[in-house]
Amino acid sequence: MVHIPIGARRLNCASLWGNSPTAAEHRAAGIRRGRRSLLGRSWSSIKFNEHSHTTGLHEKILGDASGDSQLHLPYVNHKASETDVPFLNLDDIEHQVCEVHFWQEMFSAVTMLPPSILALWWVLTLSPETQFPQCIWALAIASWVHCPASMIYHITNGLNAGNKKYDPYASPLRLVDVSAIHCCAVAFAWAVSHGDWLFTQIAAMMNLICVARLTRDFLKGKRGAQDDLYRVCRCIAFYLLPLLWRGDFVNFAGAVVSISLGGVFQLVDERLHGWGHGLFHLMLTPYVGFLLHSAAANF
Repeated sequence: MVHIPIGARRLNCASLWGNSPTAAEHRAAGIRRGRRSLLGRSWSSIKFNEHSHTTGLHEKILGDASGDSQLHLPYVNHKASETDVPFLNLDDIEHQVCEVHFWQEMFSAVTMLPPSILALWWVLTLSPETQFPQCIWALAIASWVHCPASMIYHITNGLNAGNKKYDPYASPLRLVDVSAIHCCAVAFAWAVSHGDWLFTQIAAMMNLICVARLTRDFLKGKRGAQDDLYRVCRCIAFYLLPLLWRGDFVNFAGAVVSISLGGVFQLVDERLHGWGHGLFHLMLTPYVGFLLHSAAANF
């Protein structure tokens, strides 16, 4: 009977009979262990070494087990023996999440202008006819404040296209851009509720918490995540509620359809090779228009 010592990690049974594994078998075993380790961990825990120029990427792994660049996982002993084989490499990894394209980012920047330009025209047109001119002005000014923040962020992304050290999801400009969206959400809540301060205070508290979380994550070195966008969506859904309780169903439906179509473009952004985000910005033009008409409604 063979007694296995307590605490032993593994025992190569072939060695008991004098048959040592070949190098190819060591390699295959290392790859299988690596795959099991990878499948057992969250993608968010994956970190790349200096060859990737970034950390925490959620990437599609396209490589094989050759090459010098290794995928480093937390809690893995990097001082491995010669028989341990790196199970993944970065030479053939496609950086899809952080890859930025110059023209697509410039398109995303330019498409922020139509909503702001038409907002000015709608404000000048609707102000004489409404009992709530301050509401439509607040909504328009908030849009104008967010516009340069978003444009600067996308222009900076475009100018850094091809820069492997640049991560748009870790940029401080992204923090400014998303924070400006939350500021707009507060102004929009006040505008479409016709100045209801209780509703506005609740909206302000919600968005302030979101901005605080964004800032905390940024200061901790965390990259932007989908959760940031989900929180934005919840804040948008909240400030659209006054349209329902005021019975403004036409503008509510128009706003929901516009932002939903924009969301579809955003979801298929990868399939559109980065053009989807700019199309989402274009859908903000009718969206802002419906909100302005709702804010100007005398009911």
